[in-house]
Amino acid sequence: MAAQFGVSPSTVSNVLNNKNGVRGELREEIKSVLLHNGYTIKHNPTLISAKPRNLLFLYYQSANYQSLRNNDILPLTLHQIEQYCQAGGHRFIFKQATYHTLDSMLDRQNLPEIDGILMLGTEYYHKPSSAFYSCGKPIVILDGLCPEDPISTVNIDNTYGVCQLMKHICDMGHRRIGYIKSRMPFGCLRDRTNSLYATLSRFDIALDKKDILEVSADSGLIQDEVTHFFSNAEDLPTVFFADNDFLAVSSIQAITRLGYSVPDDISIVGFDDLDICTLLKPHLTTSRVDFGAMARAAIRHLMNLIEDPGLPVTKLTVTTEFVERDSVKKIV
Repeated sequence: MAAQFGVSPSTVSNVLNNKNGVRGELREEIKSVLLHNGYTIKHNPTLISAKPRNLLFLYYQSANYQSLRNNDILPLTLHQIEQYCQAGGHRFIFKQATYHTLDSMLDRQNLPEIDGILMLGTEYYHKPSSAFYSCGKPIVILDGLCPEDPISTVNIDNTYGVCQLMKHICDMGHRRIGYIKSRMPFGCLRDRTNSLYATLSRFDIALDKKDILEVSADSGLIQDEVTHFFSNAEDLPTVFFADNDFLAVSSIQAITRLGYSVPDDISIVGFDDLDICTLLKPHLTTSRVDFGAMARAAIRHLMNLIEDPGLPVTKLTVTTEFVERDSVKKIV
């Protein structure tokens, strides 16, 4: 039978066992012949989709996020979407959305042939409008928290990532911890802040208000704010947790210009494991986010919602990986 369709035996086996990896039209042709010859197609609830689907991928961009934009996230997400669409014979449309255009893009009149919507929501920090619910299409938001809203999302497991970092900090002997906090609570940072407070409480550590440094989104402003904070502090925590690697590395630059040594005088950790973690010394201890895995989980869940609209709203998280480098000193 494989020779009849010019495919490998494994392709026929994938159709027989209802596994992914066969484009839609070919799958249906092989399936028809298998059924005609008395074969039974195995039920597989995890199958992405046997029918070609049209997906809309929205990349939400905020004007307030320019200086913090992680240019790795978009190509990673697009790569995962392309792989899944090629494997299943699906098609996707890519559009950029802003606060002013998003509701129009979600208007059901503009979505006649769209089966499902995936939105990259890293920069989306608004409460979802009624357009999300009235569009009549399954929606999954990738890297956008929306904890109070009935919308399916896929996010970072901030609690696990923060807990691993705090455990390392405590194991290294630190008990007074400072916090370099973004003033703009975009994406998952609200959840990361909540995770930090909850984790410190479990470690029986209190975060003093005077040890919290709120900083801007612009790198130049961050360094000015860090310089002012460290220049005027009477005494300092031995270690700082930064909301992300960008804030951590910008802070290290300012701290070292003041004459402090990292980590000999001040230790610091970040979050995300961006390329900048190893561009400067010391290399940054951080928590690695597998954004490719997040994108794959989001696409699979969207396909499941398309195939079974009755599935419940789901809030998925993808765990992180602790990465130890050189930015935390052990206190003897």
